[in-house]
Amino acid sequence: MNYLSGALLLLLLTACAPTLKDVRESKVVIAGTFTSEYQALAACSIKSFENEIGLLQFRLVNDPSTRTASVAAMLPTWGATRASFEMTFQQIGPSSVLVEARASRWQDSGVREHAWPLVERCAQADAAKSP
Repeated sequence: MNYLSGALLLLLLTACAPTLKDVRESKVVIAGTFTSEYQALAACSIKSFENEIGLLQFRLVNDPSTRTASVAAMLPTWGATRASFEMTFQQIGPSSVLVEARASRWQDSGVREHAWPLVERCAQADAAKSP
C-alpha cells in the first residue's frame, strides 16, 4: 500500500507540474529595458544563473532573425521537468534590450528576488564596458 501511495503522489505531482508552455502563457512578472546587446546580456545572465541559482537547469535559445533570445529555467523532479521561469531578451534598438520575465505561479517572488538582480548586474557590467 505504501508503494501505491507513493506512486499515486508522484503521478499527481508530475501531472500538476507547470510546463514551459504554461510559463509562456502567464503574465509578465517583471520587465525592464537595458542598454546592452541582447545576445551578450542573455549569455551573461545564463552564466550568472548557472553559477548562483542552485537546483535549476538552464537552456538558452537564440533567434537572430528576430534578435531575441530566451533563457528557460527548469527544475528536474522525479520523472518530470517543471518549468520555473523564462526570460526573453529582445533587441528593440541599437543598444536597447527589453527583458521580460514570466514564471510559474510559485516562482514569482523568486524571479524578482534572485534572478532579476543578476540580469541587472550583467546589464551594469555591459554598460561599464561601453565607451
